[in-house]
Amino acid sequence: MGKHMYLRMAKDGMHKNRQMYFPYLLTCVIMVMMDYLIVYLASCKTLSMAKGGTSAQGMLGFGVAVVAIFAVFFLLYTHSFLLKQRKKEFGLYYILGLNKQNLLRICGWETLITAGISLAGGLFLGILLSKGAELCLVKLIQGEVILRYEISVFGIVKTIVLFAAIFVLQFVGASWQMMRMQAVNLLHSDKMGEKPPKGNALFAIGGALLLGGAYYLAVTIEEPVRAISIFFIAVLMVIAATYALFIAGSVFACGQMKKKKGFYYKPNHFVSVSSMSFRMNRNGAGLASICILSTMVLVTMSTTICMYIGSEEAVKMQCPKQISASVRFTNSELPIASAVEGYRECIEKVIEKNRVKVTKKADYLEGTFIAEEKSGYLNTTEADFRKGLKTGNCYMVSWMPVEDYNNNYRKKVKLAADEVLLDDPDNAYKGKTIRFNDGAVYKVKRVSTSGAENFYANAAGYPPLRIYGGQVPEGAMLIYHYDVDTTLTDEESGNVSDRILEKISNYHVPGKTVQEMQQDNISLDVRTQKEMRDGFLSEFGALLFLGCLLSLVFLVATVLIIYYKQIAEGYEDVKRFDIMKKVGMTEREIKKSINSQLLMVFFIPLVTAGLHLSFAFPLIEKIIMLMGICNRVLLAGTSAIGFAVFAGFYMIVYKMTANEYYKIVR
Repeated sequence: MGKHMYLRMAKDGMHKNRQMYFPYLLTCVIMVMMDYLIVYLASCKTLSMAKGGTSAQGMLGFGVAVVAIFAVFFLLYTHSFLLKQRKKEFGLYYILGLNKQNLLRICGWETLITAGISLAGGLFLGILLSKGAELCLVKLIQGEVILRYEISVFGIVKTIVLFAAIFVLQFVGASWQMMRMQAVNLLHSDKMGEKPPKGNALFAIGGALLLGGAYYLAVTIEEPVRAISIFFIAVLMVIAATYALFIAGSVFACGQMKKKKGFYYKPNHFVSVSSMSFRMNRNGAGLASICILSTMVLVTMSTTICMYIGSEEAVKMQCPKQISASVRFTNSELPIASAVEGYRECIEKVIEKNRVKVTKKADYLEGTFIAEEKSGYLNTTEADFRKGLKTGNCYMVSWMPVEDYNNNYRKKVKLAADEVLLDDPDNAYKGKTIRFNDGAVYKVKRVSTSGAENFYANAAGYPPLRIYGGQVPEGAMLIYHYDVDTTLTDEESGNVSDRILEKISNYHVPGKTVQEMQQDNISLDVRTQKEMRDGFLSEFGALLFLGCLLSLVFLVATVLIIYYKQIAEGYEDVKRFDIMKKVGMTEREIKKSINSQLLMVFFIPLVTAGLHLSFAFPLIEKIIMLMGICNRVLLAGTSAIGFAVFAGFYMIVYKMTANEYYKIVR
């Protein structure tokens, strides 16, 4: 038999099985396109020349690895499904005289055809859409558009190498299975049902405990910095627990439904439950995959949209006014009052010389430290942070002189030498006096300055306290702030900020040289809101774009798994429904049975994904707090809207696949 015969048989087999092959080929084309697009954007020279483009490409570099890893596992998984559906056909070829080597040649030609169509179609679409994707990303980061078309040779080569390796692995896997199977097994592979997994009770209990542990970590972690490492641990725990519960739990659920005779012995329930019980191992794994992919889409989109919309809040957090200057004194032995006055004069001279009209001003000295509440006092120098995490007796403290408090908040507060004002947003500190480890004791007068500009994102996760008045506690890091809103344009404010930085860099207190000042652990920073806004938009815009690409990849995978699951179960249920028709089951009863099965099965992953998202909310909130976004309402809104939109999309997919299932079994 010549090679052209094998090629023709491969084409005929793919055409006859086009109901399964067409979605698979479309998915391969989309995966190739996505891989090229993200590699192109991560290495595109024109994008790197745009404002914020280099930072955005750094973010996209992470997506290159994610898409590549996902493509390998997902395409190998879907190809194994295709191979299983073709085994009966290969068994027939074997009975008719073809040997296993001949069958492998057919598989080889199918792999080459699939690879050719996927790479040609995917690279064509990727190159065609690359400039549009680049313009969308530039729009998100508000960069400058460069009208120059570019084709990434590196992206083409990298994509071809990756997917060539995937298709080789697919052929190797098919060869391994084909060589080990007997003809009779190939011919009757569609009747080889999967047995329920053994040890269901232990498996289910283990999954429940693992999921409970992941949920506990998500809702109890208080420190945003630790939330990042905990997040990845919790994700792995949730994935393992979801698979365990969907496989073992579904078997247990079927057993319980069978015990309820009033429910089980109804035509629409009897068929669906009995058919599910014969293939729960694969059914549970498929449902778990749908659930995990759905959760990935929900978490990715809700988080990236929240960060992009909340970017202005992050700007205001890092740079509360149009121009913000700060001087940080770390372990400095300078006369702080004299140094602050000197820096203030430098800044105001620049403002006066450049005729800057100031509309709002914040001018204050701030001390920040973490304090541990011990027996009767706050320890500011040797706080046991780990103990504080367990007992909740550590505070994130911000201190300000009462004079600066009056000037910035237009107050006329007068305090005795032994009094301080305390702003305690969480009502965490219960004492009527505050005593520090240096011996200073102050009576507490409670106030509220919510929204104060000197209060920033609490990355440590401890309850925040703001103290006004008294002496600066020992161990505090002192920062002098001079922030102004002006009538300047963005370009003008940038020029003024550069002059301010130059002026304060050359300042020195009497008795010290500039070089000695620079060696005295003093750090200077002058920034503008425009500068911060550009930085956040380049980061959050790239994350949003990456989130959209990854979500599209996950959506394609979700739809394909749902579709294949429906098609496979439709073919497996044909004979069962034929038997039910012969014993008197009507078309209407068959349709009710189908709807009962689909409703029971396909909405469980959606509900579980919503549950995963709900428990992940506190963890996600703390992670984006590190990015400067402290808006719980915004995150809740993007999560709720994202779930509603995804649920609508999920229902459309359910309806379409249910129709395909009904066409098969009817």
